[in-house]
Amino acid sequence: MNNARRSIWLRSLCFCMAVTGLAVSASPASVRDYAVLRPGVAAWIQALENDPGLAQSARGQIALDQLLWAGEVSLFIDSTSLPGDSSSARLAIDRAWQTWNALLGEETQFSRASKREEATVVIHLRPRVYHKGVQSAGLASWERRDGDPPSQVATIWVGTLDQEGQPLTPAAVQHIAMHEIGHLIGLDDAPQSPGVMGWIHLDKPAAGPSLEEVRLVQSTRARILALREKAR
Repeated sequence: MNNARRSIWLRSLCFCMAVTGLAVSASPASVRDYAVLRPGVAAWIQALENDPGLAQSARGQIALDQLLWAGEVSLFIDSTSLPGDSSSARLAIDRAWQTWNALLGEETQFSRASKREEATVVIHLRPRVYHKGVQSAGLASWERRDGDPPSQVATIWVGTLDQEGQPLTPAAVQHIAMHEIGHLIGLDDAPQSPGVMGWIHLDKPAAGPSLEEVRLVQSTRARILALREKAR
């Protein structure tokens, strides 16, 4: 792939990276931002902090459930659509969630589910992923299910081929998976980030989240946990 075509493809990948179920808008991150929250997450946290009564209401409790993935989150990796051996791609997905595990603390931990029915997150490995007719690196969506307690289920799609039909490296697949998991825990696209929420440079994918991304996730989770504690 020549440099010009590669650059165009990378732009399309980052533009179509995720479908976020909680966000209320899809405003792009400023080029000065190295780590930003999804708009819906930021808006809800601000509203809940400004109005203690809202946090204690049924609507506020639903928001808190959606904002925080609490406890053990189980992932099932579906590679049935990949031709041939998918072991390297599956290992890249494992490295992706293990990287986030090392940063999230005990409040949330990802683990592998042996059965799809037991998973709260299903990750589909596909040769190509499309969003509105444009090839994308990956997509993420999720929904809340009522119950006692309520739960969230998510679906992530990760592509394994570039626009020329060439296999992505395991490092690139890992970057895509870390990016999509980043959306699930509240992060938005940040084009200038040197971490996983920025551009995917296929020749040099990010090995893990940036320091700014880690700090934002940790500080955001601390705010959400404090709100949950006050609402009890």
